[in-house]
Amino acid sequence: MSRVGESRVALVYDHLYPFSVGGAERYYWTLARALARETPVTQVAPRVWEGPRVRTEAGVEQVGVGGRGAGAYSPKLAFAFGAFAHFLRHGGRYSVVHCCCFPAIAVLAVRAGLVPHRGARLVVDWHEVLPRSTWRRRRGRIGDLGWFAQRAAVGCGTVAVTFSRMHERRLRDAGRRGAVRVLPEFTPEDEAAVAEGHANVERERLIVFAGRLVGEKRAHLVPGVLAELRAAQDGWRAVVFGRGEDFERVQEEARAAGVADALEMAGFAPWEDVSRAMHRASALVFPTTREGFGLVVLEAAAHGLPSVLVAEPDNAAVELIEEGVNGHVCASADPGEQARAVLALAQDPAIHARTRDWYERASERYSVPNAVRELHALHAEL
Repeated sequence: MSRVGESRVALVYDHLYPFSVGGAERYYWTLARALARETPVTQVAPRVWEGPRVRTEAGVEQVGVGGRGAGAYSPKLAFAFGAFAHFLRHGGRYSVVHCCCFPAIAVLAVRAGLVPHRGARLVVDWHEVLPRSTWRRRRGRIGDLGWFAQRAAVGCGTVAVTFSRMHERRLRDAGRRGAVRVLPEFTPEDEAAVAEGHANVERERLIVFAGRLVGEKRAHLVPGVLAELRAAQDGWRAVVFGRGEDFERVQEEARAAGVADALEMAGFAPWEDVSRAMHRASALVFPTTREGFGLVVLEAAAHGLPSVLVAEPDNAAVELIEEGVNGHVCASADPGEQARAVLALAQDPAIHARTRDWYERASERYSVPNAVRELHALHAEL
């Protein structure tokens, strides 16, 4: 392989920031811009923009393939077919192709497209490896198809990259025999800067949720936590950042719990608004059942904000929590238990300074420059 900086790297995912704003979208967009400072980078994504199929944004080439939309099976199939056609025809342009693990059918398609191009190395980024039970819970019996596709994709690629020890173990359990590398995720560069004097900020009786409002994130539990907090102490409020299919469900739960006037539904807000709330709040309440890494825990800690999480089989974010240092992991999703955790953190006058200190230590690993260094080292080994 040519030296880093002389060969083109492809990043393949069926969502594209800012047309979609999930964690993986932000990961690939931040990574693409950082890598592009030294190496030609192409993002292969659905053609969700108007105009030519190939465009350049912030120094990153973007190639549109497949159809529009997300969440339905036909756009995923169209994207997989488009990715196959692109790499079959243009795979010789690339020295390394990073393909996101979902949809797994796209991994199989990219691998097939690269067969004639022996100089290109495929790296599969495993943000999550889901057990069959989770596939069935999410999709019913048709979830078996997703699980079989995932199992087939596990063997693809010269290297499998993952971001947590949980998913490293799951890759091995799923039959991965090739190389597996655990690499750091990171706080996006445009979010990394935080105000000075965080330890001296006067915290309010405020809890924050930030994430997509979908069933697995369980934002609908936040009103119950808030009700428990207000029963224990006056003045508690909550702000929920994000949008999704559960937006109205959260509102309904807030009305049912009698806290609608104390809970703000902020939607997708500018990062400056999220940052201001995290500086003022006492805790992040994030009762998700499933998380591949837990970027929001890092983002909260950058503001000295401890996190309250729930121990769940698919929740790798708990790996980021040091009990009593940067948060607490609840044994159950019971709103009362989560509220008690928030109160315990809020009553600890040093918790915000300890959380920020934890972030300062962790940011040496979970930073964009370090992630880029480790990726360059990985590419040089291929």
